[in-house]
Amino acid sequence: MFRAVQLRGDDPLYRDYLAYRTMAPEVDPGLLDRARRADAVTFTSESIVRRYADLAGGPEPVDAVCIGPISAAVARDLGFRVVEADPHSVAGLIDAVYNLARS
Repeated sequence: MFRAVQLRGDDPLYRDYLAYRTMAPEVDPGLLDRARRADAVTFTSESIVRRYADLAGGPEPVDAVCIGPISAAVARDLGFRVVEADPHSVAGLIDAVYNLARS
């Protein structure tokens, strides 16, 4: 971080780039109603957990199936029942959904 700040001065080779930005698109109310009635919702980032909770008005009644520990921690903090993928990958997420459905 110090080096990046140091380079920022008058260096013509230094540029700031935005790698990605999380945006909150409009959501179809019918789709949101269907999501609220789901048994589980998958989450791949903490920002998606927060956005879903904001839109849905809370965690109930769905279980949160999270790809990793950061999204899982946020989901727990927001009151979701959480299943965390192991390994923390798409394959692990699919297995977690499958195992949840069987339980």
